[in-house]
Amino acid sequence: MQFETNPHPHITEYIASSSNRWQGAVIIFPGGGYTHHAEHEGKGYADFLLKHGISSFVSIYRTAGDNVQHPAMLEDALWSINYVKNRCKELNLNDKLVGVMGSSAGGHLASHAMSAWQNYSQDLRPAFGVLCYPVIDLVSEYANLGSRINLLGKNNSDTLASSISGHNMVHADTPPAFLWHTGEDQSVPIENSLFMALALSKYKIPFEMHTYHEGQHGLGLNTDHLWGQALVKWLYKF
Repeated sequence: MQFETNPHPHITEYIASSSNRWQGAVIIFPGGGYTHHAEHEGKGYADFLLKHGISSFVSIYRTAGDNVQHPAMLEDALWSINYVKNRCKELNLNDKLVGVMGSSAGGHLASHAMSAWQNYSQDLRPAFGVLCYPVIDLVSEYANLGSRINLLGKNNSDTLASSISGHNMVHADTPPAFLWHTGEDQSVPIENSLFMALALSKYKIPFEMHTYHEGQHGLGLNTDHLWGQALVKWLYKF
């Protein structure tokens, strides 16, 4: 499939050694409110996964800081999926086990890619999605308005914002998901993950969700919550 994405997102590879490694790959979209990329939600995750034998690719997709709006971010995400799947044969990875992972606004991008691939190509379907305190709802009182404006511009409509809210995009062939969120998150309230979980449940799509009361937004792995270990266990079930 050809993409008009220009420039292409920058991809950094973290490839696990061939002995006793998980055979899939995770594409990581760092958070940052669609203005920047938080390193601890990119390289930080990749380093952690690598220690557990899991290969990953950190995608530095375009943001509002690059003077672009939707659908540029989604195009970059889908380009990343296409790129990684094409790299799998050379790296001896299973291209049927390529999934997406994102935090905050990066979580919205991952949720977008989990469902919007059907408008492009079956080959771009992720095998799974990992959503860390994700921006899901772009319309209600639980929306992160900063991410919405950076994604869609100031003069955007509720109709458009609703149409690309993660929970509204879920369909019968959306892949399984792993979610985690904290109840004290005031920037992106936990209702975002709850909305996504309800949508997945409606379509009987398998998901695992971990909720913790304590913790501010953007924790990543800088927490005593054992979501990372739970994620590794979940991935190895595939």
